[in-house]
Amino acid sequence: METRAADRLTNGRDLGGLPTSDGRRVRSGLIFRSDDTGWARGYHTPALPPRVATAFDLRRPEEVAARGLPWFVDQDTDRISRNLSPVGTVATTITNATELAEFYLRLFHAQLENLGEIAAELARTDRLPAAVYCVAGKDRTGVVVATLGRLLGVHEEALVADYTRSARFMEGVRESGQLGDVGRGPVVLPLHDAPARSMNLFLEGVRSVYPTVDELARGLGLDPSTVTRLRERYLVADGS
Repeated sequence: METRAADRLTNGRDLGGLPTSDGRRVRSGLIFRSDDTGWARGYHTPALPPRVATAFDLRRPEEVAARGLPWFVDQDTDRISRNLSPVGTVATTITNATELAEFYLRLFHAQLENLGEIAAELARTDRLPAAVYCVAGKDRTGVVVATLGRLLGVHEEALVADYTRSARFMEGVRESGQLGDVGRGPVVLPLHDAPARSMNLFLEGVRSVYPTVDELARGLGLDPSTVTRLRERYLVADGS
């Protein structure tokens, strides 16, 4: 496999640099998002560290058994398994960007406890860097990253732009044939695209229930000191 093709089959990246509304940005080298690296057949992208100290695996047990662990997780990694799947959702019924956003919202509301625990662990752990990943690194991972971004005060436009970067990866996976027959028509399955409208509608839906960061934190079961620790640990003044 050529390096260029392999690059398109990895969806890993540093969240460092995402800007906040109070003039700060996410520190580089501390939090990464990724797919489970199985699509690229072992190719190690330089966008990810050789190993992470803490890994949040959002996959179902059967996905873990079938696909194994990413190459950036080893015996010294604290692997925290959080099965982040909404109950009763059939992904194949999703036919457009709006329904994809509704899928994300169902996942968010079904997994508030897990989302809060991921944020709390990131606030207290000294084992960094950390990575959050699922099979494609876009849907379940996207919900976690958007939730963390809201807690950190990241601009929503930046969260949407980061989410849509997964479209290049999904195009590569489709072209590789690893998704099988994706059918014809306006099908927007969770593994097939990363439309900006879906993330915009998801963030709007979260904001409609939790208009402020404090309300979101309470909904996730977090106390104010946890949010303060998150911001102190993962944000830096822009330009510093």
